[in-house]
Amino acid sequence: MEYETKPPSSIKPAEETEKISYNQLNKQVFQFFRERDYEGFESFKAGYSKVISEDYTNVDLLCNLNDLIYNYNTNKLNTEQKQHYKNLCTGMQTLNKALKQYDKNSTDKVFVALLAGYLLKLVKMFYHD
Repeated sequence: MEYETKPPSSIKPAEETEKISYNQLNKQVFQFFRERDYEGFESFKAGYSKVISEDYTNVDLLCNLNDLIYNYNTNKLNTEQKQHYKNLCTGMQTLNKALKQYDKNSTDKVFVALLAGYLLKLVKMFYHD
């Protein structure tokens, strides 16, 4: 296999991509969910309205995700199932809080970027857009 060598002058720099602000991104994501079903948009708004503290750690994130899952699932269970599920989730929260001794960092921009990429991939999986 032969490679073609090109002179450096023939290689053009990559075009700059348009930069958008968080507010522009926010507007676009809201519009994306607004154009889908009502239930999905309402759930998106509910998630967006959750309070996040300034000193947010990875363990706090894990505990809050557990709370979201717990609250989402409990309205589908009968009374006995709710009690068992609550006990299970309480145990999980205790275990997660025990992880704080190993989690010396607060959540940082790199980790948030990792989560954003993962969540964007989830949106693609479920909305096929």
